[in-house]
Amino acid sequence: MSGELADLTNLVSRLQRSSNENTALQHAWATPQANSTAEASASHTEADSLNLDLLQILQQTLQENEWLKLVLAHMLHGVVITDPNQPDNPIIFANAAFYRMTGYTEAEVIGRNCRFLSGAGTDPEAIATLREAIAQQRPVTCSLLNYRKDGTPFWNEVVINPVFDQSGHLIYFVGLQSDITARKHIEGELERLRHRNELILNSAGEGIYGLDQHGKTTFVNPAAARMLGWQVDELIGQPISTILADPQSAMLEAIGLATGSMTERASHIDLNAAPSASAPTPCFQDGQIHHANGEVFRRKDGTIFPVEYISTPIWENGQLLGTVILFQDITDRKRSEEALRDSEERYALAVQGANDGIWDWNVKTGEVYYSPRWKAMLGYAEDEIGNTLEEWVSRVHPDDRYWMQRELEAHLNGLTPHFEHEHRVRHRNGSYRWFLSRGLAVRDTLGKATRLAGSQTDITGRKHVEEQLLHDAFHDVLTGLPNRALLMDRLRQSLELARKDSDYLFAVLFLDIDRFKLLNDSLGHMTGDCLLVAIAQRLAVCLRPGDTIARLGGDEFVILLDRISALSNATAVADRIQRELSVPFKLAEHEIFTSASIGIALGTADYEWSEDLLRDADTAMYRAKAHGKARYEVFDRGMHLRAVALLQLENDLRRALDRQEFRLCYQPIVSLRDLRILGFEALIRWHHSERGVISPTEFIPIAEETGLIVPIGHWALYEACRQMQDWHQRFPMLPPLMVQVNVSGKQFSSSLVEEIEQILVQTRLRPNQLKLELTESILMENAEQAVSILKNLKHLGLQLSIDDFGTGYSSLSYLHRFPIDTLKVDRSFINKLDSDGEQLAIVRTIMTLAWNLGIDVVAEGVETGKQLAQLKSLQCDAAQGYFFAAPLDPIKAEQLLSGEPPWRQQKSLASL
Repeated sequence: MSGELADLTNLVSRLQRSSNENTALQHAWATPQANSTAEASASHTEADSLNLDLLQILQQTLQENEWLKLVLAHMLHGVVITDPNQPDNPIIFANAAFYRMTGYTEAEVIGRNCRFLSGAGTDPEAIATLREAIAQQRPVTCSLLNYRKDGTPFWNEVVINPVFDQSGHLIYFVGLQSDITARKHIEGELERLRHRNELILNSAGEGIYGLDQHGKTTFVNPAAARMLGWQVDELIGQPISTILADPQSAMLEAIGLATGSMTERASHIDLNAAPSASAPTPCFQDGQIHHANGEVFRRKDGTIFPVEYISTPIWENGQLLGTVILFQDITDRKRSEEALRDSEERYALAVQGANDGIWDWNVKTGEVYYSPRWKAMLGYAEDEIGNTLEEWVSRVHPDDRYWMQRELEAHLNGLTPHFEHEHRVRHRNGSYRWFLSRGLAVRDTLGKATRLAGSQTDITGRKHVEEQLLHDAFHDVLTGLPNRALLMDRLRQSLELARKDSDYLFAVLFLDIDRFKLLNDSLGHMTGDCLLVAIAQRLAVCLRPGDTIARLGGDEFVILLDRISALSNATAVADRIQRELSVPFKLAEHEIFTSASIGIALGTADYEWSEDLLRDADTAMYRAKAHGKARYEVFDRGMHLRAVALLQLENDLRRALDRQEFRLCYQPIVSLRDLRILGFEALIRWHHSERGVISPTEFIPIAEETGLIVPIGHWALYEACRQMQDWHQRFPMLPPLMVQVNVSGKQFSSSLVEEIEQILVQTRLRPNQLKLELTESILMENAEQAVSILKNLKHLGLQLSIDDFGTGYSSLSYLHRFPIDTLKVDRSFINKLDSDGEQLAIVRTIMTLAWNLGIDVVAEGVETGKQLAQLKSLQCDAAQGYFFAAPLDPIKAEQLLSGEPPWRQQKSLASL
């Protein structure tokens, strides 16, 4: 193309010279240009004549310049001459190459503008560029998509030069047109290849660095820039030392950039040092491929990271042009390698120092590796056990060997996720030790196990602990006897035998040690525990080898008599137990006497649950304890019915307060000096919705046992105070009366003081009009605490009375410390007062004691005039009983208060 451009330049020059020599041509081309505006309407005839003159001049010029003619005829590219002085700049000459290139003939071309070669695909911007250059009368070169006569497109490279005369007037344009379609295709392919290669390089995960022969950066892909923390544009033109953390790096050595020889490099490299700014101008020395795994690159922020790289030189015609560096960040790999080294070291240390034995079975070869620890656990040296599986299996206990091999095979066949089994292995000394073996198989692509490795842990100690725990789970820690869990299991077994065999009979004996709590509290829990152990040993002597004795807890024992022939066998054992326990126990310096209350229940197929059998024996035991202790009772169905009735009574008792079923009755307390009413004792009654009135002797013990006595007692206190205050207001003419209320042991606590204080405020009753009655047992249960509580009650202004005096245990040393106002002599001493001299002496003694202590005396249960006469002769202060009045409801009590009491109307009483 450059040669033909030179030819075109020569052609233009020769045409200019020819035109300068021809005055007519110069005048013809100059005139239209100079007078284009004035003669814009000139006829086409004149233009055609002028064109004809130009063609003649051109033909004449070509004939006179043979060399120019030959050039135009043999040029490979088309030559077109246009006349800019004619409308639409028509073609006035084209060479043969142009006709061949476009497929048009001379007749079809001459006189037309070149735009007929354009088509739908021609770039409008390129056309605009051409037009702008022509209008500005300057040379232009551009590429256009043109179309041949047959419609086929081709790429046309157009070079247009203007031709001026000596006066500087434009006379024509000479254009050189070249078909560059093939070149365009090649350029397109090259562009696609370049784009594809660029995409490949830019999308590569590895960093790619291009350097020229001076070590300057010519190319950086995004991955490299991202790893280095730079933008791509920032790295272009920078020396490779920009990214190197070590100014003495092996990479610089390879490309001749190092500032010193390798032998002079320091043994310790500071990876945080800044890149050297004094590195010499680089020049490649060896032109070899280099692969390194220990280079360190520096990011833009100064941090460093290890890389693996390959540097490849670029050669062209034997000349080294540069190098390409392909690298990747190997931080994670370095960490993984370090972790692997640590893991391998840990594994080696674990194998050497682990307390567990390690084994590794190569399933393909059958060889097994046993670690030294594995062998030592069995008492062998390292060279005393081979490498076969038999060395292991043959030492497994015969009872465990089958199951151990079965678990191994199951895991090898993929039936279990891992191998785990506990078995006994024979030690070198002949004993068997328990081991836990665990393992995991390695499988090939087909899932077949090729290797099985695992560990062996000595669990002999754990097994012994488990056995002990299992024993403890079913045995009492103190006595070593079976506990409730084991007893219930054996009871279930006995019931199953009874269901299968109608002749099978067994019995259950439920024992409770009498007065054990008193012994425990007085002698201490340690002595109490020793007593329980001793009792367990004596009970065991009374039984046969097949019988079971169990401790349920506390002082309760249960005996299961297996395969008895009759009830008499069970009662005989109960008698034997009582005889054994009647012998005193000698514990340290103490000699202890005790006995047991025993309940007996026969086990038959009628029982569905073992718990029911144990319940019935317990019920019989409570019957024995209620009948005097140190005895046995045999369960019958009536006991169960009574127990159920008591349970129902308890349930009804819990709802009695809400249903307002309780009532208070009032029995008058009469002065024996003048027979006037001093006050009333409030007595509670339960009016059951179905059973009617229930005696306190029936429900009070249940209320005490369940704790329901506390809310019931609170209600009784409040109601008695309220009623007495109401009577004071209704009978103001009477002397102040007093109400006496019984207090339960459950109520007698430090909170009782605050409770009574609130009741007095709510009812507005004066404190000295309320007297609390307490039994001796309540006061003596905790005498020191009782003294404190009684003093606080007296501080409120209340009066205090000991009820049923003489029937309980009293301590005279405490009695004088109790701030008591009244002693109430129990009815058991009064009802025989007129016929039994001994009873009379007891009552006289009580009264003498009370006088000495300055305490009043009230006699309970007075029913006859003779009893009353005796009491008056003994100078008793007051009395109550049916002789005067039965307990009265509030209405009848009011009637008694509103008139003269009937006993005061009797003349015989008045004379006493």
